[in-house]
Amino acid sequence: MELLVRNLKRIKLVTFDVTNTLLYFKNPPEVQYLKTAAMFGISEESFDSNLMKKNFRKHFKIQQQKHPNFGRNSISYQKWWEDLVINVFMSSSRHPIERRNLKPVAHELINLYKTRECWEKYEKSNELISDLKDAGKCVGVISNFDSRLHDLLHDMNITKLDFVITSYEAGSEKPNPVIYNEALLATNQIIKPSEALHIGNELDKDYNGAMSAGWSSILINSQESQDYLCFRNVQDLWESIRSRDVKI
Repeated sequence: MELLVRNLKRIKLVTFDVTNTLLYFKNPPEVQYLKTAAMFGISEESFDSNLMKKNFRKHFKIQQQKHPNFGRNSISYQKWWEDLVINVFMSSSRHPIERRNLKPVAHELINLYKTRECWEKYEKSNELISDLKDAGKCVGVISNFDSRLHDLLHDMNITKLDFVITSYEAGSEKPNPVIYNEALLATNQIIKPSEALHIGNELDKDYNGAMSAGWSSILINSQESQDYLCFRNVQDLWESIRSRDVKI
């Protein structure tokens, strides 16, 4: 703990990304989608799972382009995800399927993805957050996510947070510096960007986004790079800052 305090001496605020930083999918989306469809009597054999995997990525990008930030300024996040789910199924079906038959599946998935049914927590996530709190740091979340994130974090027992900022509620997505400035305001303290640290898995949105806002940053990525302050996962970060000098 002494080393953690020393490593983070000048840092007053630490924020985390969520997806693939604190949490990860229990199943790939296509697996969860087919499993949920089966609950409504829709056969998994009716769909090409490999095609579904490709079409999820494809339609996610299309939705992002048509309605940025989960439709925050155009359609609701519920409609955003409903359209995505239905389009993924319809474009991956081996047989004609009516859109109305997929609506209940989409609504069930929207609800499921705010629960532990669809997510796992990385080892030592809570321990790292607790240690940071014990060291007197303000700790929060900055995530490109819709407002279901609050329910999800509660269900995953990630509760020792001072604030949670979603892009949907903030009206701005990472890597825009605006969302990082929102986090500084959310602390209700006078904290300079140079006293803030963001931890996330995406080079552009998390690492470079935070650095562009004047923050320090740590990249969580299984492919370690000598060009960045990078750790394989949260457990690796937790063990490292407690056991050796880490220049942040």
